[in-house]
Amino acid sequence: MKEIMAKESSVVEQGVPSLTYSPADVSMPLLFSLSRPLDDLEDMLLSRFAGQKLSMLKIYEDHNVDTPYVRKNYKEVLGKMEAAGKVAAEPSSANRRKNTFADHVIVTFPKEKG
Repeated sequence: MKEIMAKESSVVEQGVPSLTYSPADVSMPLLFSLSRPLDDLEDMLLSRFAGQKLSMLKIYEDHNVDTPYVRKNYKEVLGKMEAAGKVAAEPSSANRRKNTFADHVIVTFPKEKG
């Protein structure tokens, strides 16, 4: 259902759909341009899955409920996190097609600092 609603969203910030139609979103671009939802997703994943090792699909299934994020958002963020050295992935990006992050890729999150 999220995939269908994503296509009809009035606002998409960093590829994350609002899952709503709201003319106010379009009329106030500055307010909504301050939102960085993919950065927020990265922070949420690092915190929620600290010290864990899971497949991309498991991460998506465990986290996406009650969020606006779709599978594509998780793949994009996890790919960026891997490239930045924030998480490890098996197989690594060197052993996958360029710019892909399949459902079966295993992600290892670092332990939470603190």
